[in-house]
Amino acid sequence: MHFQFLFNHDDSVCYAVLQHLSRSATATVTKTAIADEFGLTGYQLNKTFDAINADLATLKATPPAYLDETTKGVWAGHGITSYQLQRIGLVYLQRSALYIAFEYRFLYSEQYTRREYVAANYLSNAGFYRAVNELDQLLSAHGFFSPVGTTNDEEAIIRLRLFQLYYAMYSGVSAPFPELDELAGALTQALAPLLAGPLPPTQATKLTIFFKVWLLRWQNGGRITAPARQVPLVPAAQATAVEAAIQAAVNLDAPLTAAEFDYLYSFLIGQGFYTPSAASLQANFPLAAKLTQDFTQQLLAHPAVSATSDQDQQAVTQALQQLHLQFTTFFVPPTTFIDADQVSFFRDLYPSFDVLILEFIHGLPESAGIPVDAALQVNLYFSYMFALITALPPAVMADRVYVCVDFSQGTLYTDYVIRSLGAFTQANLIVTRAVDAQTDIYISDFHATQVAAPQVIWQDPPTPTDWSMLADMILTCKRAKLAALPD
Repeated sequence: MHFQFLFNHDDSVCYAVLQHLSRSATATVTKTAIADEFGLTGYQLNKTFDAINADLATLKATPPAYLDETTKGVWAGHGITSYQLQRIGLVYLQRSALYIAFEYRFLYSEQYTRREYVAANYLSNAGFYRAVNELDQLLSAHGFFSPVGTTNDEEAIIRLRLFQLYYAMYSGVSAPFPELDELAGALTQALAPLLAGPLPPTQATKLTIFFKVWLLRWQNGGRITAPARQVPLVPAAQATAVEAAIQAAVNLDAPLTAAEFDYLYSFLIGQGFYTPSAASLQANFPLAAKLTQDFTQQLLAHPAVSATSDQDQQAVTQALQQLHLQFTTFFVPPTTFIDADQVSFFRDLYPSFDVLILEFIHGLPESAGIPVDAALQVNLYFSYMFALITALPPAVMADRVYVCVDFSQGTLYTDYVIRSLGAFTQANLIVTRAVDAQTDIYISDFHATQVAAPQVIWQDPPTPTDWSMLADMILTCKRAKLAALPD
């Protein structure tokens, strides 16, 4: 979910313009296009231009971020990177009346009266009350309260949406609720028995934001009501130590319940912080286990995949298991790897994986009862693609391409080209030094009349054009092999 709908109207227009500029290959947009999209008059266009530059100036970015109009009727963006776009998005969020009402609604409504909250945040009564009255209808219209993945618990859905908001909007720019930093650090330390070691920055940030949302919702009366697990997610000895440390750190009036700790453990498992036993996985996450089994069986039965070793199957199962755990537990709707235009790159390189993945994704609504919208479909596509690329060696793919490298000048030249072909590792290449019946492409410095396979002749070190032509030959060969497979 994207939360720009919380922005003030004028800020949402400014942000949409900046998004367009950051994604444009030329970093330009015409005034006519903006006027048509947002219904702006000439006066409003000039006002928007000035507002964007004033807001960008507050970032004090290096190099500066700004717009100009050196070509009449065309706005050009300078220094509008993804990072600066995220920074300005946070500026727009924090000054939104709807966002202030949003935080009151979900984090502080049980701790302060509306009057107290308005006074503490220096707001106008009329503006705040109007925003409060609009908020729920707006949230419902954008699917804020809708189930996510397999999550149906109302409180879990709210926390999930809050986590998504703060993780997407704040990460890498600012720490939300800095007054909770010390406590979040203590809670992370309490989890040490469950963690494999020091956390990388993205994971540490993710865990910190989770703890802050968890605590703020608990303090505001939000409670997980799901029944406790019949099979423990964490062995009793570890759980006892962790839970005692967390209870001592938070020091709440009412102690955290077993359901709350199950919620915490589900997050840790789904996000890859902790791996439970196989028995616990099977008992507590049957849908994740089923999806993993279904995908693996479909993979092994697919004509595009040759015989795989036990080690290959285990690697695939582990990769898919983590993906499906996240998908069916604490699933954060994607904000990255959702560009559908990039799918074609992997479709060309891995046509057999592409077919397999699309078949499985299209069957998810029926097999798992989970709706898959366009953004989720693209994100799952990348996730499955990366899992298969990482887990399976080229030798098991039916669309693998056999390339023979054979230079007349000897092994030095042959070794150089073979090493250079390492750049094509993603193309399922099997590189050999001898021609045989499997050879699909023959690379040499002279044409060999006794070789029937297509030949690539490089009498000088290959240029970028030479490499591009070879890539085209590889893709043509892969497509032909895939087309020859039985349906």
